[in-house]
Amino acid sequence: MLFPTSLAGSYPQPDWLSDREKLAGCIPPRVRDLWRVAPEYLDQAQDNATLIAIRDQERAGLDIITGREMRAMAAGAALVRAELGSAALVQAELV
Repeated sequence: MLFPTSLAGSYPQPDWLSDREKLAGCIPPRVRDLWRVAPEYLDQAQDNATLIAIRDQERAGLDIITGREMRAMAAGAALVRAELGSAALVQAELV
């Protein structure tokens, strides 16, 4: 394989998983407020969204497949909060 293909950038989360309007309106976002799925179902919903993203990439014929973006909001928000110096809030938001 001369040039393997992959995604550049982030694969979008489905609308049923995260609330994009809340994400756009709050910097840094409160992670627990951005998910459209109840906390007790969030892990399964993120797993389902990951499988959908993987299947989309397989159908597109990509050589290098990724599915990590379905959980990236929590990690990204934690980094933003850490950069702003509110490490205590990082722990509170991710729990």
